[in-house]
Amino acid sequence: MAAPSDFQDLIIRVPGIGATGQNGLFETFSIRGSGGNGILVLVGGMPITAQRRAGVPVAFVEPVLLGDLSVTRGPATVHFGPGALGGAVSIEPRWFDGGTVAGGYADSGDEATLMGGFGSESFSVAAARHEANDSESANGTPLNTSFARDSASLQYRTRIGDYTLDGLLLPSRSEDIGKSNSRFPARDTTYPEDDHTLGRACVCAATTASKSASTDTTSHC
Repeated sequence: MAAPSDFQDLIIRVPGIGATGQNGLFETFSIRGSGGNGILVLVGGMPITAQRRAGVPVAFVEPVLLGDLSVTRGPATVHFGPGALGGAVSIEPRWFDGGTVAGGYADSGDEATLMGGFGSESFSVAAARHEANDSESANGTPLNTSFARDSASLQYRTRIGDYTLDGLLLPSRSEDIGKSNSRFPARDTTYPEDDHTLGRACVCAATTASKSASTDTTSHC
């Protein structure tokens, strides 16, 4: 299958999940009919709270910078806590353990993506540029879906004695964001910018328990 151009295109490939919003910077989704504040979204272990009536916005997450994606369909408050009555989505950034360059283009909306990443066992750095112009629906109706977005992923982990240090920074900057409406192009709605910066720092203590025939090591954050 073709690489997804945005997060909505990626997550709706999971059975039970449907798109409920405009692609691009206004995308939303539902899990088995439950949407809005009934879905808990975690990015790098950090909860993303709702900012729109349509639901939790995670459009700033660039698909080419993502690694693991886990979806819990149905009530998950016992495991995740409040906010996961309709389900939960857990997203982890991709860890680059070498040099990687990727690009994509879609003629619908003249949409292009370029990504570069590099890393090793102790660090991972990546950046992506995503641009899209106005597109149109299947029946030819013009859609105001243009935007430009710059995203990055910076991760670091190391071990110092009995401790493991884990750091994550996910900045995203979008501008000239078009929003479709029934009167476009006579009525043009554009948002100037949409900025997000997620950060995480974790210090984990490793404990060693000796047994008769083996030694097990576990980490506690």
